[in-house]
Amino acid sequence: MRLLIILYPLSVVLSNPCDSYPASVCNVTISDPRFLKTASERVIHLGVSLRIIQDNNNKESTHDFDFGFKNDIKTLFSSILALSTGATQHWIILTDKKSVQPASTVLRNLITKHVSENLIRSYMGRLSIRRVPKVLIDYIDLDEVPRDEKDKWFIRALQFYLPADMEGTKKYTDSLFYLGPLYHRIFPQLKKLISLDVDMEFYSDIKLLYKEFSKFSETNLIGVGPDLSPHYRLNLEQYRRWFPDSTLGDPGWSQGFNTGVVLYNLQRMRESETWNSLLDPAEVSQVMNKYGYHVSLGDQDWFTNVGFENRDLFYNLPCQFNSQISVQYWRPPFEDDFEKYHFCKEPFHVIHKNGCGPDRETCDEVLRKAGMMDEAVEEDQSS
Repeated sequence: MRLLIILYPLSVVLSNPCDSYPASVCNVTISDPRFLKTASERVIHLGVSLRIIQDNNNKESTHDFDFGFKNDIKTLFSSILALSTGATQHWIILTDKKSVQPASTVLRNLITKHVSENLIRSYMGRLSIRRVPKVLIDYIDLDEVPRDEKDKWFIRALQFYLPADMEGTKKYTDSLFYLGPLYHRIFPQLKKLISLDVDMEFYSDIKLLYKEFSKFSETNLIGVGPDLSPHYRLNLEQYRRWFPDSTLGDPGWSQGFNTGVVLYNLQRMRESETWNSLLDPAEVSQVMNKYGYHVSLGDQDWFTNVGFENRDLFYNLPCQFNSQISVQYWRPPFEDDFEKYHFCKEPFHVIHKNGCGPDRETCDEVLRKAGMMDEAVEEDQSS
């Protein structure tokens, strides 16, 4: 005898899409970042930005995320849920009033799918079912943060170094890409926060990532992994002309950061005189002018420059927690050295689907379609 289970779409059988959902999961209420639903140290606090950015992640509708971005959201949060062993999770969604409804809908649907599939597997007698974690969600209006005028000046100081032509990276003009250094002030009740880009997929329990906090030294404030490309070697061309003996940007500790996954010890950041002094606009100007390149990746560029001078503030998060697939730089003049930057030993706990990849042929096709593939480079690669 077979049991047939039919799951009807909730939008069909329910008059209110939030019927039968706890308010912690199904709501579009904007929270005050100073007073979140929980600040418990027994909870894993995750921050992810889900904001509609014009001409970037809303190609099919001005009022909704496009298919690709929705798929990234589903992949990230579904993989976190699927591999969780039950730790309570607090999802802090950085959004705005226009984006909160589509963000809430995607999250609600993926949580429903996860719970339903888990119930079905449990009924069918599978013994290796993971516990469904308790999830709390806060939506934060990006247009309302930061509140403090001095924090706004930090963002303006960093945005001053944006190039006039942001073709291909125009999204990085949005203020959401400059908030990381300020999280300790934006979320004053939180002690620790994991920040994630949306284009991530987990292959291990998120508790494994959270345990990296325990490996911080006494001086570490932030855990962040390397950028697995020669991106900053290219950015530092002018600096290395000024200082020919410099090795900054070479493979190793100075190849730059990638902020797709960041562990913030917010309590230590609040207590650090050094960190808070670095946020002064004059200090921002000093550290950006010194290394001689424009901002193209938001606060990641600032973190990298600060890391050149204050290595002790940063914990070197193993690349397995931010294994990047992009092979965009696997071409001249970095072809011979690319693997020195890009190699990361398995097992991979979090894969970052950034840039183009995972193989060179796929990346070349993406760049060609985007008009970013130089004909001279193509001829050189084919010779």
